[in-house]
Amino acid sequence: MENNIIITEEERPIWQIIIAALLYATLFYFLFEIGKLYYESGFTKRNYDISLIFLNMSGYVFVTALGFSVKINYYFNLENKKYKKQFQIGLIRYGIWKKLPELEYVSVFYYKSMYEVNMWYVKNQKFKMYEYSDDEQAFYAAKMICRKLKIKLLDATKKNNFKWVDTN
Repeated sequence: MENNIIITEEERPIWQIIIAALLYATLFYFLFEIGKLYYESGFTKRNYDISLIFLNMSGYVFVTALGFSVKINYYFNLENKKYKKQFQIGLIRYGIWKKLPELEYVSVFYYKSMYEVNMWYVKNQKFKMYEYSDDEQAFYAAKMICRKLKIKLLDATKKNNFKWVDTN
């Protein structure tokens, strides 16, 4: 476990879980109504048009429900030089292990009242890890990652005043 890093999002607030549950229930209701429509009335042009409306609304409801329920976790296996971005909805998880690029540094960037933690690798490419509303949380996470990976941390929270930060 010493060669692994796991970064998880906080648990969703109860109000988001309730909204997501209501949206998923609405989604299943729409799908049930489509099945009931075809079962009771058969395949007609009218039923086809109605089912398209229900499917369209189902798509919007599903995407909105995902926004209230998806949790993103990052796993780093330093021994095998792999990482995984995992999406989780309840007990269902999905993520694919990928080769970890040669990381150069981690930065904390202030943008639109949020602090982004980014990992930079070859040729100035990056991937955004997380956003925090609090700079202390962002720097805590960034320092932990830097210590574990033995790379530098750049404070990019002030425009045109970037500085390297001691992670010890």
